[in-house]
Amino acid sequence: MSTLTRVRLWLALFVAGLVVSGVTAFPLEAESRLLMRTLHSGWSPAPGYMPTLVDWIDRVHQGIAQTNQQHPFMAYGTDWLAFAHLVIAVAFWGPIRDPVRNVWGPPGSDGEEDVRGPRNGERFPFYWRLDLSAERRFEMGAMTVKPYLNLVNVFNRKNVFLYTVDTNTDPPQVKGASQLPFLPSIGLRMEW
Repeated sequence: MSTLTRVRLWLALFVAGLVVSGVTAFPLEAESRLLMRTLHSGWSPAPGYMPTLVDWIDRVHQGIAQTNQQHPFMAYGTDWLAFAHLVIAVAFWGPIRDPVRNVWGPPGSDGEEDVRGPRNGERFPFYWRLDLSAERRFEMGAMTVKPYLNLVNVFNRKNVFLYTVDTNTDPPQVKGASQLPFLPSIGLRMEW
């Protein structure tokens, strides 16, 4: 079996897991009711062998049913979780079709470019950054107010975030992109 086929199979297995976990997160009450009824049916040996597990499943179903009846908006959390699983599964459709599509290299490249120098022969430059934060807490009746000041990269160091290589020039040019510059911010947090 080729590496490409193995990658596709593992990706398909991962996507199938996402789809199953996403689809089964929608009907939680119906699923827990079905599980509870199955465990309490006459042919199930579970109540005799695992009474604590059966009691726990009964309690979980009761909690889900009561929550759906008294606070139906709580189901939005599991609905969004299920939806997120399905969206992530859809995002993997492209890699399943062509796992090697996003290759690095100039236009027309198959992703196999000559690298000059030994493997891991280059390192990012030394990284150093100082961030400061100050916060003061004030109690105002039932409310807590916290004004704050944040200073990011106090010394305005140009720390390299990533390098890009322009292979259209001869010799290729390496350009570094820096992280955040000096960035002050102020704000107010309120709790009650």
